[in-house]
Amino acid sequence: MKNVRRIACGFAGIVLVCAGLSAASSNASSPAAWTTSRAAFDQWQASLDAGLKNKPAETIVSTPALRMLLAQSEVLRACGPDKTWEIAKAKGGAEFLGTFLADGDWMESFLAAGPADFAQSLENLRLLHRHCQGWNDPVVKRIGTALALQAGTWNRYRLVDRFEHILKARRDGLLHAGFDRMTVREMRSAVYLPGTARDYQFLLDDLQYRTGDYLGACWAINYVDPNVYGFSVQGWGFVDEWCHHYGTGTGNRPLEAQRQMGGVCGTLSCYGASCAQAHGVMSTTVGQPGHCAYVVRIGNSWPVGNDVFGAWSTGFSVYEGTSYMTSDRLYETVEADREHHLHALRLSWAAHAQRADETTKLPSPACRTRQDGRGAGGEGGSSTAASVKNAGPLSPHPGPLPVGEGDHTWQATYEQALAAQPLCYPLWLEYIKALETIPATPAQTWLELGRRAAETFAEHQEAAWVLTLRCFQHAAAQQTPAQRVEYLLGCHKTLSQKTAPKMYGYPLLPGFLNSQADLIADPAAALDFYGRLLSLHYSPSPATNWIFGVVMNWGSERFGRNPATAAGYAKRLGEFFASEEKTLDKNLKETAIAAGIRKATELGDANSYRQWSELAAKLLPPTALPDVYLNPQQAAARPKIDPPPGALLSPSGLLQTSSTTGSDRPLTYRQVIDGGTLGYFDTNGEANPWAQVQLAGDAELSAIVLVDRYEYPPEYAWDVPLKVSVSPDGKTWSEVARFDKPQTVYRVDFQAKKPHARCVKVERVNADPAKPNTGRFHFRNFLVYGKKLY
Repeated sequence: MKNVRRIACGFAGIVLVCAGLSAASSNASSPAAWTTSRAAFDQWQASLDAGLKNKPAETIVSTPALRMLLAQSEVLRACGPDKTWEIAKAKGGAEFLGTFLADGDWMESFLAAGPADFAQSLENLRLLHRHCQGWNDPVVKRIGTALALQAGTWNRYRLVDRFEHILKARRDGLLHAGFDRMTVREMRSAVYLPGTARDYQFLLDDLQYRTGDYLGACWAINYVDPNVYGFSVQGWGFVDEWCHHYGTGTGNRPLEAQRQMGGVCGTLSCYGASCAQAHGVMSTTVGQPGHCAYVVRIGNSWPVGNDVFGAWSTGFSVYEGTSYMTSDRLYETVEADREHHLHALRLSWAAHAQRADETTKLPSPACRTRQDGRGAGGEGGSSTAASVKNAGPLSPHPGPLPVGEGDHTWQATYEQALAAQPLCYPLWLEYIKALETIPATPAQTWLELGRRAAETFAEHQEAAWVLTLRCFQHAAAQQTPAQRVEYLLGCHKTLSQKTAPKMYGYPLLPGFLNSQADLIADPAAALDFYGRLLSLHYSPSPATNWIFGVVMNWGSERFGRNPATAAGYAKRLGEFFASEEKTLDKNLKETAIAAGIRKATELGDANSYRQWSELAAKLLPPTALPDVYLNPQQAAARPKIDPPPGALLSPSGLLQTSSTTGSDRPLTYRQVIDGGTLGYFDTNGEANPWAQVQLAGDAELSAIVLVDRYEYPPEYAWDVPLKVSVSPDGKTWSEVARFDKPQTVYRVDFQAKKPHARCVKVERVNADPAKPNTGRFHFRNFLVYGKKLY
């Protein structure tokens, strides 16, 4: 009976609190009772906490009176009790808060439109409420709330003036037809804040388009730099000559003057976005590398206007840790499901109240993180880096994680929120961050949550990997490298294109793969991981083979360029090629092996070079005459070489060149140095191109033979002046011969003096700086003879 009475009294208290607020709001001259003193305010706050304490989350969000308490509690949490009390004591503050905190829909629209500096936003809303009329109109209420959230610490006078100006534009029918139906969250991106009243009116009067056409509004500005007076758009003088007439606007550059004078990418994109916003269309400027573009919300996506580098390069993201690609596909889709989205948010607010009750303090706001890339130009722009012992392969998760003895009530509430809207990425991230505050969170919890994130976001790969790796990094330390590999491979299987072909276009960025290799924390295991990834992601169908290409390129950079892993990388790639010999495209194998040979030469890695060369001999068809730009007649005309004294040493060495061109043929490097008839290397047309052979060890040299591109006389002159040098270590060089006249075969014989060396270099020198020889440097053979000293 005592418990029944306590519950009844609790509900009675809730009703009284809400009734008091309603009574206060009905009479603007009567402040709410809790504004009379700080003690009354604190007592009211305590009544909110008591009204929510020990209530199941579903009961809270489904009971109108409790839902009202929840919204009030969340406002206090988001704004802070001290700041809320300050606002209550400001002019009109008590009346405003009495009205605001008695309107559940208004509070929820304020909270659901984040993120923002909620304390400052509440003060902004108080200012608008005090000085402006029409708050009984739900649309006016949403416009004012959106402005308050978006304005930050903007000029107080201009905030009130712009609110009235927008309301007038609405009455005059100058806003987009869909503006009145927008939520507060949408209106935040569909109101124009910068500039003066004249700037805003100019935008209203200048151009008015259908939604999709605002993507081309930027072209109303001429692309000009410098102006007619010679001033650059990067300097202050660009529009100074017009300010006496137009005044000053955004950044001291009035829009009317910009419309007349023009500008570059920042001016164009700012105008395009501003024009859209002024008419109630969602838009914002965004960065691309060294460029300013802008986006416009059309349907459930954000296409890019004034796009130069491709949408993928756009620095616009509303979700922490992700790029434009994720925001473009997820943001509006999630928000458009308003019923489920609001229900999920309410549950998250209930989790906040439960956490606050558990820790006896209000946690910091964390509902959503937004990085909207606003600005006049520049660059846009993320990822974190998974299982317990004996963790098996992925399997469908049966439902929310069980909350047993010692677990936290708010965990179950977050699970309910995720069930209400599974693709709400910010909610997942908030839940993960909450779990990160508990040092004792079991590794198995992290692994299961990471698996579920991968399964849930299977068609949104970037979001999936950010969440999965963030969970995995908390469990990886309790696993062996082999177990980490197995866990990550399970996630890759879930996130492969073969499993989820609709994900095509979402970036498995190299940063994610590097994080995974770092978390594996064992080079040999990471190489094994790479080899298995190739087989997991490979598909004979080009439509589902995009991720495979990313994995291929990542392995080349991560392992192929590292001398410590280059040989292992070649081995894994060779094993993959052998296993898929019947389905792999010949060009794919040729390209990968040629790149491997080239990287090995750049690194000076003889072991890796030999492995790649052996792979070429084993997996690729023999080189044909057309591959090296020869026909049968030219091949038959090859100059004969009389073998000089000594053994041919270069085949066991390594060929290196100063650069490479599209005509270079790394697959024939082996023939270049072993005397084959189909060898060929080609460098750029640079001032001092070179090629060198690094022998397997020290040697006593007896001769050097070079075979030029003998079949094409017009290019003979590209070889000279030609200097031949030798070195014991590849650092200190001694010139041993020089040729000033071109010839088809260059030969250096060491009759009496037999130099000791490990490296031999041929280099074209710049004889006349005023007329440098910039022809390409190419030979068919580079042969070194002598006696091994190793």
